[in-house]
Amino acid sequence: QSIGRVWRVKQARVYALLDQLEQKGFITSTTQQQESYPTRRVYQISAPGKRAFAKWLSNPVQSPRDMRQEFLTKLFFARLAGRDKTAHLISAQRDTCQKWLADYQAYSNKEDAAGSYNWLLLQYRIAQVQAALDWLDLCQEEALQTLSK
Repeated sequence: QSIGRVWRVKQARVYALLDQLEQKGFITSTTQQQESYPTRRVYQISAPGKRAFAKWLSNPVQSPRDMRQEFLTKLFFARLAGRDKTAHLISAQRDTCQKWLADYQAYSNKEDAAGSYNWLLLQYRIAQVQAALDWLDLCQEEALQTLSK
C-alpha cells in the first residue's frame, strides 16, 4: 500500500509542511549527529498533533472535489488504524454524500428547463455523487471483510 498513488509531494514542500506543523505544535523535532552524514532532523508527533490528526481522520470531507485526494488520504490512514476507524469514516462520508445528493436533486428539480446547461451540470454532479456513494459501499464491504479490529 502506498499513499504515493494519491499524493505526490516534492521534497521541498514536505520540509515546508514539517516546519508549519512544528510551528503549530503538532510535531516536535530533534537533531541527530551522524558519523559520515550531515546532521539530520527527526520528527515526532506531539499530543496536540495526535488529537488534531484523530479529529481530521474521523471527519468526512466537505466538498465533492475533496473526495479524490483528501478522502482517499483519510481512507489510507483509517485502514491502517483498523476496521472500526475505517467503518466510521466511510459511514460519515456516506452521510455527507447523501446530503450533497439531496441538495443537487432539489436544485435540479427547481431548474426551469430540462436540458439547459445548469440542469445538465446538476445531472453531472448527481451522477458523480451517486458514483461516490456506490464506491463507498464497495469500500465498506471490503473493509468489513479484510480489516481487523
